Amino acid sequence: MVESNLILRLLALASENTPDPAMRLIATTLLFDLWYMEPIIVCNPRDGIAVKDTLNEVILAGILHQDKVYRLTLYGCAFSVLTHLIDLKSQEAPILLKTIIAGFITHMQGPNRKERVTEEFVLKNLGDLFE
Repeated sequence: MVESNLILRLLALASENTPDPAMRLIATTLLFDLWYMEPIIVCNPRDGIAVKDTLNEVILAGILHQDKVYRLTLYGCAFSVLTHLIDLKSQEAPILLKTIIAGFITHMQGPNRKERVTEEFVLKNLGDLFE
């Protein structure tokens, strides 16, 4: 029960409804840490909420965030967890990869098209992933 409440509280803090970006970032990185350490925790629904779907929405919103540091931090966490999920041969890996790629494409279509740091960071990590 405590575990369920913690995850739901972190999801709430990581959502776009939280006005403080620092709190959102902390909550999101803690969710990444949980996903890294115990992938099964994210796969199981909590109180009728599909945690992995909600977490993917939080990740997508985070990697589309206007702040470059915020965005790159979440991309870094996402690639770390993705690499770990691939090593575990988890069926969640393709879902996270899809979220990363969808966020990257959306980001590059918007007004941030000329923002090269994110572009280089994501492409370098994707290249390393597929080597």
